[in-house]
Amino acid sequence: MCRSLILAATVAFALSGFRADAQGTEEQDSWPADLEAAVSQEREAQGLPPVSPSAALRQAAQAHAEDMARTGYFALEGPPGSPTIESLVDKEGYRFTVVTERLVKAPLFETVEELAAGWRAAPDANCSSLFLDGVREVGAGVVESGDARIIAIVLATAGGPSPEVAAASAAFSALAREPAAARQALCAAISAQRTAWGLSALRVDAKLEEAANRHAQELLDAVLANRPTSEVGSLTDLVAAQRASGIPVEVSGEVSRQRRHAPRGSGVAESVGQLVVTDAASPEEALKVALRQDVSALRDARYRNIAVGLAVRPPVSAGAAGGRSIWVIALATH
Repeated sequence: MCRSLILAATVAFALSGFRADAQGTEEQDSWPADLEAAVSQEREAQGLPPVSPSAALRQAAQAHAEDMARTGYFALEGPPGSPTIESLVDKEGYRFTVVTERLVKAPLFETVEELAAGWRAAPDANCSSLFLDGVREVGAGVVESGDARIIAIVLATAGGPSPEVAAASAAFSALAREPAAARQALCAAISAQRTAWGLSALRVDAKLEEAANRHAQELLDAVLANRPTSEVGSLTDLVAAQRASGIPVEVSGEVSRQRRHAPRGSGVAESVGQLVVTDAASPEEALKVALRQDVSALRDARYRNIAVGLAVRPPVSAGAAGGRSIWVIALATH
């Protein structure tokens, strides 16, 4: 009799453990659908069109989340050889006019409702992803990694490229093919604008261009890696290190530390000015955006030299959205 009770208790305990595991698995399996529903509800609360679940986008999002967990990174673009979300969406046979992605790394105890409350509290931070107006479908991927969940939420609109998207795609692709010509054109346009303001024309400085180009690339790398651009060393420090060494500054972790601690009091901060333009697809567009910013640096009569740095990530395929660019307009007194 006692043995029977022990056996029954053991079976009951095993079954309760099985039910708990099954419940945890069910909860994990429900996360993608729950996230997709939450995104749609929050969009409607923001006055935006809802989005419908897409099996293809869910597959792409899941593949990206799994790649991040497996490879050990958390960014829109991973190490060399890692897929982009555009390539993963293409692999699922989903033709899109626009695609965007939001990445989240949340502790295991955080719920979908708590995540949604965070989105609701910061709509501006999600205006280019979860709350982008031109998307119609959504897919979410979730992977548990250690004590956190890695979440990828992909939103897109299916179909062939619109004329606007196709034109922007072609412009970014052309920019990536001929960056030197684009930099030269913007330098010339800014110099002409200064002449129209009654100021002296500017001379293109090759050393300053090296620094501006590297600064632009570092800024773009930070944007693509979902890191704050405030973590990137300044152009002033880069120029200071370049002048101090007398040779071009190599981009590496070691030099980055040197650059952040570059010697002060050399007058470099007073002799270098800059404007940063994001996602302009042509020199003409970059100039228009620059002139809408604070143009005090462009109108400063002390500056005699100019250089434009440019870093471009073209769209993943012809006609696709997703081109990115960083223009750094650098000015110097000497």
